[in-house]
Amino acid sequence: MRYLHETIKLIKSGELSPEEHLEDIISGLDKDKEINSFITLDLDGARERVKNINPSGELYGAVVGLKDNINYKGLKTTCASKMLENFESVYNADCAENIESEGGVVIGKLNMDEFAMGSSNETSYFGPVKNPIDHTLVPGGSSGGSAAATKMGFVDVAVGTDTGGSIRQPGSFCSVVGFKPTYGLVSRYGVTSLANTFDSVGSFGRCVEDAYILLRAMAKDTPNDMTKISADMPEMKTSIEEDINDLKGKKIAILSHLKDFDLAPEVKESYDKSLKILEKAGVEIVEAEFEHLDYAVATYYAIIDSEASSNLSRFDGIRYAGIKSDVKNFSDYMKEVRTAGFSDEVKRRILLGMYIMSSDLRETYYDKALIIREKIAEDYDRIFKNADAILTPTATTLPFKLGSQVKNPRQMMEGDLLTVAINLAGIPGINVPSTSENVINAGMQFLGKKKSDYNLARIARAYEGLVK
Repeated sequence: MRYLHETIKLIKSGELSPEEHLEDIISGLDKDKEINSFITLDLDGARERVKNINPSGELYGAVVGLKDNINYKGLKTTCASKMLENFESVYNADCAENIESEGGVVIGKLNMDEFAMGSSNETSYFGPVKNPIDHTLVPGGSSGGSAAATKMGFVDVAVGTDTGGSIRQPGSFCSVVGFKPTYGLVSRYGVTSLANTFDSVGSFGRCVEDAYILLRAMAKDTPNDMTKISADMPEMKTSIEEDINDLKGKKIAILSHLKDFDLAPEVKESYDKSLKILEKAGVEIVEAEFEHLDYAVATYYAIIDSEASSNLSRFDGIRYAGIKSDVKNFSDYMKEVRTAGFSDEVKRRILLGMYIMSSDLRETYYDKALIIREKIAEDYDRIFKNADAILTPTATTLPFKLGSQVKNPRQMMEGDLLTVAINLAGIPGINVPSTSENVINAGMQFLGKKKSDYNLARIARAYEGLVK
């Protein structure tokens, strides 16, 4: 299975045509019956689009899958929900538009947890995604379809969204690279929001270089998103094609707090091994205190559930799902059609958000959470004054059995301990597999300060070279 950067070189040299590459990809899609990574495939559309792609684009000939909360004109955007089962987008999200302008070919929409609420991809109305390495395990979520399709080679690269770990954790569980950029680096225009102040559009690839190529292509400036930060950073225009193995002089921080966490033995073993590999390569390991990490999960859920309850209030089950009812009382009618359109997990999140934002509780929960959010950002700022990056495991466990945790929301939330904090602070993070072997393994997460995405990619690429 070729990497994307290798495929692009073959296409640009004339040794392989974009049409041939697309058909190679399509020939393997019958295997998705076992994985369920796609909600919508648009093979005929892809075959038409590939005829007129930009030959000078950075993604020339790349076959790309979009998470199904990202709008693409003419295709359904279901958010893996019954509520939007038949909703067809009338425009392209900015990230999809940028992909096409750079010569990429969108092949379809990828499965996810309903409205991006979940960490296992088991809450999808269209059925769970299976882990591509071991079909009895979850692929992680909410971008499980994107991670699984990338691992299987159903796409060259895939787009996901990360609100609290939804790119990095499935990247870890499926053993692919998952890159969550600085908040606002990629426009959110055309992406169905879970939580507006957290959501980040990012990339999956089978190596760091591929994920970075896609990220850079999507990061173009746009007037459509007020939270978009400028991508006009000189370093973002630089490729990381060269093999960067020299990490000498880099300072990588480890969190002293981490030793108190309940890490699975396999995760701790991989983490300790990674630190030894980095030290041998000349990296200086520095210990850092993260004062407010214990509050990260509670703070995160207090804020995102509040934002989610507001965002999802637009979906009434009448306009979108076409649900009908004979109930005459308007209040009961609205209750019935919304209940029919949303799953239990989504309803639980909406109710929690409404509870937190109620007039007598907002100050107790939401307002305090905003204060802690600022403190967490300050913790990161302090650590990065003496470190080029932070290294932690991406998840506290290896992927778990399908069906084993979906009825235990608290346990699922606790699994987000190492991923949610960076979304609170808006900094970039990238998951890199800790081995090149095709086995279930613990991914490692490199974190950087805001707008350090390029430098973070270089560090991750160097680590990747050491563990291959």
